[in-house]
Amino acid sequence: MEMARSLVISFPFWTVLLISVSTNGVQGEPSFFAMFVFGDSLVDNGNNNHLNSLAKANFAPYGIDFSEGPTGRFSNGKTLTDILGEIIGLPLLPAFADTIIQGENISWGVNYASAAAGILDGKIWLCMVWDSKFLLAGLGPLGCIPSQLSIGFAPPGECRPGVNDIVHMFNVLLRSLVDQLNAEYHGSIFVYGNTSGAFSELMNNAKTYGFTVTDSGCCGVGRNQGQITCLPGFYPCQDRDQYLFWDAFHTSEAVNKILAHRTFTGPPSDCNPVNVKQMAQMWVLPRSKQNFSAVRCIKKLEFCLNFSLL
Repeated sequence: MEMARSLVISFPFWTVLLISVSTNGVQGEPSFFAMFVFGDSLVDNGNNNHLNSLAKANFAPYGIDFSEGPTGRFSNGKTLTDILGEIIGLPLLPAFADTIIQGENISWGVNYASAAAGILDGKIWLCMVWDSKFLLAGLGPLGCIPSQLSIGFAPPGECRPGVNDIVHMFNVLLRSLVDQLNAEYHGSIFVYGNTSGAFSELMNNAKTYGFTVTDSGCCGVGRNQGQITCLPGFYPCQDRDQYLFWDAFHTSEAVNKILAHRTFTGPPSDCNPVNVKQMAQMWVLPRSKQNFSAVRCIKKLEFCLNFSLL
């Protein structure tokens, strides 16, 4: 019997990721068949190359560890969604802009993500979601990224507590919203992704994971290599797998790998009440049996996005 499956993953402010999938549950087949990504620079795979925007990463040294070189990914290598797609069993997704310009194959999905979220309004993609599974990932500890540390208001060796206090306030509200959505919309599955907790645990145990630099970007200039982010002609660090951050704002490929695997198979402290792998094994009610108000659900999710931009 064919089982409809769709998954929405949302990283408010940083990224908004939509995965829509279906599978018939046959052993050995991938758990998801298509993935649609919406978000910002953390998962942009080249859409901003075609936009009138200063936020671009289609130049060296970006992509220094990526097989195709600089493609517009704001990373030294693969993004979190690239790696999550690999875990699921999907090829790399085409950028939405490339599907228009080059006619790329979209049978396994599309990446709409754009640095500064410049392609689609959140209302548009939320209207597309039915019979879906959602992973709403909280904000990471933004007070710990090099661009924030470079301002100089944090105690030596610590993050900016004021920024992380705001992050915590947002995440508490998001966790509450996930519980509310699960109680109201029985035809869908909502999961809270504890980005802040997972990343903080990684930072606090950096040496265990093989990281030696936790407060500076691998590519950048100034205090914490975060006052000016990576630009053409900059020379990045050589030991990139030992850095938490690739540039002033974005995590390294090494971190993306860890977070992607924790998203897929992590414990309840990472994804609650279930992880992505467990979500793939769960049924959702057919739409005809759902007590589902798309408008109400959209407004609640839109609140999260608007709050995160304050």
